[in-house]
Amino acid sequence: MVAYAQSYDQSTINISGGVVHEPSIWDDDGTINITGGECWNVYANRGTLNISGGQITGDDGIYAGDFTRAVNIYGHGFEYDPYRSPNLTGFWQDGTPFGINFQEGSWDAVVLHETPEPATLLLLGLGCLALRRNRRAK
Repeated sequence: MVAYAQSYDQSTINISGGVVHEPSIWDDDGTINITGGECWNVYANRGTLNISGGQITGDDGIYAGDFTRAVNIYGHGFEYDPYRSPNLTGFWQDGTPFGINFQEGSWDAVVLHETPEPATLLLLGLGCLALRRNRRAK
């Protein structure tokens, strides 16, 4: 477990496993990348927060300050309801479900990046192969 990981200046925090309490971005050029593990409350006061896996837990969930550049969330099947807890639900690219709470006003910084489900990618690839074979047969 890591407590209070903080990004200053142009530093980057990469979280891919374990438990991290309150990762925070304090400067404009700071970045936090979360691809796995568990983060207990995330404070993106400034800089950029990228999430593509893992779980965000804690009562505060994600706080994005007035100077946060973006909170980028990569997944699919997103549903947002400000009156529900968690506010945002969906699935990571590997199909793992997630739920994230956002502090009031923090949603303004969120950018959702819809990534295709693995099964959709497989079907797309098979369709491309079928088209290619069809062209060669003519």
